[in-house]
Amino acid sequence: MTMEALRLAGEDPRNQAQEKRDAIRLMRLTHKEVDIFDPIDLRRNTYKLLSRVREPSTEERKSLEEKGFSFFSIEEKTLTQVVVEHPDLFLKCELEYLNGLYSPNLRYAPVAMEVAFNTNQLYIPGSFDQTQQKQLEMTEEYSKANLEKEFSDAKALMFPATVVVQADVACKEKIGEALFGKGFVRVLDRTADSRVVSIGRGRPEHQHYFDTSAADNSDGKVGVGVPLAVVFIRNR
Repeated sequence: MTMEALRLAGEDPRNQAQEKRDAIRLMRLTHKEVDIFDPIDLRRNTYKLLSRVREPSTEERKSLEEKGFSFFSIEEKTLTQVVVEHPDLFLKCELEYLNGLYSPNLRYAPVAMEVAFNTNQLYIPGSFDQTQQKQLEMTEEYSKANLEKEFSDAKALMFPATVVVQADVACKEKIGEALFGKGFVRVLDRTADSRVVSIGRGRPEHQHYFDTSAADNSDGKVGVGVPLAVVFIRNR
């Protein structure tokens, strides 16, 4: 149809062209908005959940212990405080190293809590050699599939370094053996320049030492897994 015919038919081609441009623009904006949406921030959610931890009941404790879990008491201490109190479990330069990271995450002190670690199956299955984001997702999936159906308030989480270290110390004091005698553990902390963090030992006879991965969520750190550890969350 000619321009004149469209006008006579009451369809201004200029309006049609503008509508088409608006439709294309809306489509582009929609795609752009979808692209900028971040995935669920499981790391931030974990910190929130850690502020709502409750004591397990006698029945909950007994049931988890029958499944191979051991409970360890965690105090409201930063990783630096634990290093100062137990210098024999760390490299001599550990405190200086931690202070040099100047990361708020590593100065985090959780509320006092009881954390259950599965001493028969220390790590979330398949969690080695993954990015921190993927490990957080795997921990969430494992929790929903294997714990929360039986215990509605139970939650498997990735924990900050101070929790892992305190559990390791408590285990050694309790049974004479470290909880993580060999291997590395992915923890929730990140350094000031957003590198993800792992902590562990090369061999049982080595002291506990701290290690950071080279990048944030770009590659999985080889030989680093997520502990199978559980807390109970208080309902709001």
